[in-house]
Amino acid sequence: MTEKNRVLTGEGLSQQAASISRGIVKVENLLRNGGDEEILVKGHPEVCFRAFNGESLTHSKKTAPGVGERFSAISGVPEYRDGDWRTLARALGDEDHTVQLDDLLDALVLAPTARADDVKLQTLPLEPPVDARGLPMQMVYRSEEELRTGSG
Repeated sequence: MTEKNRVLTGEGLSQQAASISRGIVKVENLLRNGGDEEILVKGHPEVCFRAFNGESLTHSKKTAPGVGERFSAISGVPEYRDGDWRTLARALGDEDHTVQLDDLLDALVLAPTARADDVKLQTLPLEPPVDARGLPMQMVYRSEEELRTGSG
């Protein structure tokens, strides 16, 4: 996949992009063959954390302050009870999993986003463009209000 991207664009792929590229192609094929783009949407963990937090986060999720910021951002999510994330972290640690803490954080913020009703599910950008196949190029996040971007 990396070499194909280099031929088509003149650039390689990051390791992370290369790792998920096959999954992206599978999802796109699903959407092109009858999948519902209203149900199967793209969310980005940092956008979702930003929406739950109410303001931009200032620390990397790979640092202790960044982990603290992210746990604070999801502390008010009604689907979570105190200690849910601790239970998950313990289970992942005890069962010989290779899940990293930042991956757990991403899953914890994306899960309640996926459960959002239409009233709380927002898109970024607000009016997303579509690609050559007519699929919306957007990310979704859960919030009562749309995120303000730029300096505002």
